[in-house]
Amino acid sequence: MRKFIVFLAAIIIAASGFAQNKKELAERINAQDEKISLLESSIKDLQSSASSLQTNIKNLSETINLLEKKLKFQEDIINNQNSTIQQLQKNLASVKSASVAANPNAIISDPQNEEDTIIQLIQLYFSAKKWEDRIPLVYKPEEAQKLMPKAYAEGITRYEVNKNKISIPGENYKVGDKFIAKWDSSPIYIIKTPEGFKIDWIATSGYDEVPLRNYNDLKMTEKNIVHAEFRTMEDDGKSDLGNKYYTIFIDNTFVRLQKNSAAGQRLSQIVKNSNDDIRIIVEVQGKRMMNGYGDYEYYVLINRIVRENWFSE
Repeated sequence: MRKFIVFLAAIIIAASGFAQNKKELAERINAQDEKISLLESSIKDLQSSASSLQTNIKNLSETINLLEKKLKFQEDIINNQNSTIQQLQKNLASVKSASVAANPNAIISDPQNEEDTIIQLIQLYFSAKKWEDRIPLVYKPEEAQKLMPKAYAEGITRYEVNKNKISIPGENYKVGDKFIAKWDSSPIYIIKTPEGFKIDWIATSGYDEVPLRNYNDLKMTEKNIVHAEFRTMEDDGKSDLGNKYYTIFIDNTFVRLQKNSAAGQRLSQIVKNSNDDIRIIVEVQGKRMMNGYGDYEYYVLINRIVRENWFSE
């Protein structure tokens, strides 16, 4: 009897434990079911998102295709416009070329090279309506601006410059280079500066604050620096004065130069070796001295050569 009771108790305990385990198992299964449901729900959401993403990608691809077509269309338009512009530019260049050929006095408006730039500078300089218009075109404009009012006190003369009558020596000038262009036979002194080509106004105009011709008129005795242009020197050896001095005719003035002076010897060499007009800058002075006949007369003398050209320093 006792064994039976023990056995029965064991069955009851086992049943109780089984029931407990069954309950826990059921709870675990429910928990897993919930997780599975959540995963399935997440999968559905992901599938929905993926579907939406695919739709968006498809729409984006279609949009890109449309944009590419529009871009190509725009490129075609731009290419056609560029071709039209190039053709118009060629036509314009032809018209300009024909215009310049028909009117060589026309000022170059669109310089294509260094030569054009220099020709344009010369044309603008000589076509200026007033001296103030020349200031931006000249070398050392501040200095020129101080001198021009006196130089052009009686007004400025305008010229139409035929481009075909301008000659320019050389090309590929560097900053600091100086050269003489010619318009017909008139020399035009040009200097290349960091701002471009400029006309050396003082050299080109040959301007002197005290003109040489004033010496004879006013019997001046002061020393002054002047521009001198001449071709020959007379060697009159028939008198005592002629034995000692050369005679040079400059600016309607007879000027004497002592033969055995440094200036006389140097200028004698320059004249001997030149076939063109000589342009130098000299220091002159008026002086009364005895002529070859024992009388005192007024003479204009060259004391020294300042520069062997007219270019400004």
